Amino acid sequence: LPRLGTMKLYTSLLLIFALITQNGDTSTYPIGFRLLTITDSTNSSFRNVPLGIWYPTSGNPGKPDVVIAEYLQSHLRSDEHLVLSTIATNNSADSVTLWQTLNKPLGAVANGAFPQTKYPLILYAASMNADLGENYELMEHLAKHGYIVSAISSFGPNYQRLKFDLPSVKAQETDMRMALDYLINQPYVDADKIGVMGFSYGALSAVRLATKNPNIKAL
Repeated sequence: LPRLGTMKLYTSLLLIFALITQNGDTSTYPIGFRLLTITDSTNSSFRNVPLGIWYPTSGNPGKPDVVIAEYLQSHLRSDEHLVLSTIATNNSADSVTLWQTLNKPLGAVANGAFPQTKYPLILYAASMNADLGENYELMEHLAKHGYIVSAISSFGPNYQRLKFDLPSVKAQETDMRMALDYLINQPYVDADKIGVMGFSYGALSAVRLATKNPNIKAL
C-alpha cells in the first residue's frame, strides 16, 4: 500500500507538471483544428490513421467553425454512418435533435494557420471504439493554453472494432507510435516536451507507449 500511494502521488505530480509548465506563459490563444491522415507503409498490416490536431493558431483565424460532425467523419464505419443517416432523414424530432447536435459549433477554427513557434505536445488515445473527438472540450482547453494536442481514434487490427485482447491493444499502440513519429518532426512541436494521455481503454495503450519511449516526459 505505501508503494501504491507513492506511485499515485508521483503520477499526480507528473500530470500537474505537464498541465502547468509552459515557460511561464499564461496567455490564451485562438484554437485551430486540422484532420489529417498518416500512413505507415512499412507496417506489415498497412494502416491509414486519422489524426486530429488542436493547436494555438497564429494570426487572426476568424470565428470558430468546427462542428462535432467533423470529428465523427474520420471514425464512423459504414454501419454506424447508415444508422445516423437514417435518423437524420426521417423528419422526426430525433432527426432535428441529431442535426442540432452534429452541427453544434465548437471552439476551434478549421485549418487555421499552424503556429510559428514550438509548443509542448500531448498525444491522446481515445477510449474503446471511440472517435478522436470524444473529449473535444479537453483538447480545446489545452490548446487554448499553449499545447499542441493530437488524438487518434480507436481501431483494432484490420480496422475492426477493438476487443479486450492483446492484438487490439497493440494496434492502438502502433497508431499512437505512428502519430508520435509524425508529430515530433513538425516545426511547431517541442520534441523535448511530450506527454501522452489516454481515456479508459486508450490509457492502456498510452502506458505501453510511454514505457517504451524515453522521450515521453509525462503520462
